[in-house]
Amino acid sequence: MSFKQRQLYKCFVLLSLALTIIGVYFVTSYDLLRESVKAVVIVVNKDIKPQAIPLLYVAKGGEESVNFKTVHNFKKLKDSTYITELSAENKLRRLRLYLDYPDQRLKLFQIKILTEHQDIFVDLDKIDEIQNLSFKHDTDHVSIVVNSENGYIELPKRFAYTSDFDQYPLLILALLILISFAFLTFEALPDLDWQFNSMAKVALGILIISIFCPAPIYNIALILLVVVAIKKLRFLRLNHNQLSLIILAFFLVYLINNLFISLDSYHDLSIIERFIPFVILSLMIPSVADRKLLMLFPIVALFLGFYFASTSLLDAFIYKNPTFLSFDLFTKYLHPVYYSYLLFFSICYVKLVVSGLSKYYLITVMLLLLIFSGSKMVLVMTLLVLVIDFLRHKKTILLIIPILAFLILFSPLKKRFADILSIEDTSILNEEYIADPYDGRINGLTLRLMLCREAVA
Repeated sequence: MSFKQRQLYKCFVLLSLALTIIGVYFVTSYDLLRESVKAVVIVVNKDIKPQAIPLLYVAKGGEESVNFKTVHNFKKLKDSTYITELSAENKLRRLRLYLDYPDQRLKLFQIKILTEHQDIFVDLDKIDEIQNLSFKHDTDHVSIVVNSENGYIELPKRFAYTSDFDQYPLLILALLILISFAFLTFEALPDLDWQFNSMAKVALGILIISIFCPAPIYNIALILLVVVAIKKLRFLRLNHNQLSLIILAFFLVYLINNLFISLDSYHDLSIIERFIPFVILSLMIPSVADRKLLMLFPIVALFLGFYFASTSLLDAFIYKNPTFLSFDLFTKYLHPVYYSYLLFFSICYVKLVVSGLSKYYLITVMLLLLIFSGSKMVLVMTLLVLVIDFLRHKKTILLIIPILAFLILFSPLKKRFADILSIEDTSILNEEYIADPYDGRINGLTLRLMLCREAVA
């Protein structure tokens, strides 16, 4: 196969993978409707008390989250059927049914979405977004018990409409540009001579790849590493690995505090259970360490980044809202701060091991992903690293100037920084007692400053 044929083959594979990812994401995240929703109907038990009737809150049009300023009350239609009418002009995107009274009991037989010419019946068995409720599936209904205030159920899928795709050529063009960037990015990665000459290295490689996957995948990979690497475990090697000793010391201090010092934690060992993987990794990794495998972190960061970018681009196109390219709406199932740390580590690693224009290109791409992730602290920390590097290597200015320009132009990130840089909000630091926990002056910065002040006090 010639060089040109290999490049075409890679382009075809990448295009197929991208279209598959976007298709699966759309099918699993959206229900496609031809017309706007004009009403929502629920069928409940006949002996229901008036205060037990759910309240409906929705997201509509370009709203990225549920609007809690407007409540939609259900009115009795007949027997045990209740209806709330919605404005068909505003496209319904998401809906939540809230049940606010503790110990409230409800039997829900049906949720029906009404359009002008179509009735859509919600499959109650597929509802998995449940908060502060006990949810039991029976033959023809679900039994609900409210455990505390603000209990709600939310439909698993959002609504998209055929009219959202009137300008689909723009979406196709944007995705093709993104796929082109993805191709150039993975081509810029260095060729590493990885030698997976043992099952332990294979297991460690799988573990690195799965760390940022959903929990069950990571847990399976961790168990696999323990099984295949247990024979190579050498406790004496810990003497030459200070990081492992630090991790073990941290775990022991936390364990002692949890068991003997803290009054509440003894009854809840879930946090200790969460830290056990640190102990396993500190024992296992010195026995199977291969620094070349660290390149898997930038590869995973870039793969996740293009997955997030393509799916968020679809969301932003449907909602006509660029906010879907920012923070938790961008990183989907993965916490944006965790993903930002992965990008920071990857940028530092690429800066050390990659040379030439490829290094600057890869770092630029990861910086853009970092901006989309929206972690203010990690972004500032990364820019400081680049500024320090600029003082030694003038070429770094090639990164700083376009990134600063993008920071100024990207409106969702500007809003996040504006929220914490408001001088008026710092007035809350002068108050000894804060009566309203929902005070608008409480944000990420002022909350951290208050916690630091109280810790010192």
